[in-house]
Amino acid sequence: MFYYKLNLFYKSLPWHGSKACKKKYFKSAQWLQWIKNKKYPKWRVDVLFSHKKYNDIYFVENGGWHFTNIKSPENIEKKMKNFVHYLDYEDSGIDIKDLKKMIEEKKILYNHKIDKKEFRWSNEEKLIKVNNKVLPKYINNNINKYKDWLDN
Repeated sequence: MFYYKLNLFYKSLPWHGSKACKKKYFKSAQWLQWIKNKKYPKWRVDVLFSHKKYNDIYFVENGGWHFTNIKSPENIEKKMKNFVHYLDYEDSGIDIKDLKKMIEEKKILYNHKIDKKEFRWSNEEKLIKVNNKVLPKYINNNINKYKDWLDN
């Protein structure tokens, strides 16, 4: 998972990859989003009745990247104000100046690991700059095109 810039890696949040299914099994985008990223043993009977837990999931090794908030501070603010939890964002007191500081200090916007009921808009966790060679081939082949979106 990469944050703010194409080469700023968020190590503490495991990224299980993109989710996909055959069209005939597709229920909704939200259903696909909320499927648990875990394989359950056969003895777990609750899996038979669940719409979020499955024991036949196939995980594609190195199946993709996740880039989030690859935007200017102004556009991140616009996104957060139109986000499902915009009231939480408003209550956080974060403004453009704070967003710019977070990006400059390579700190993530909010803590992804805590319960959404808690105050999640304070986090001191830092992003790690990675070598551009680990990024998708397309980005490396067009590095000049994306130089503004790389942390120098």
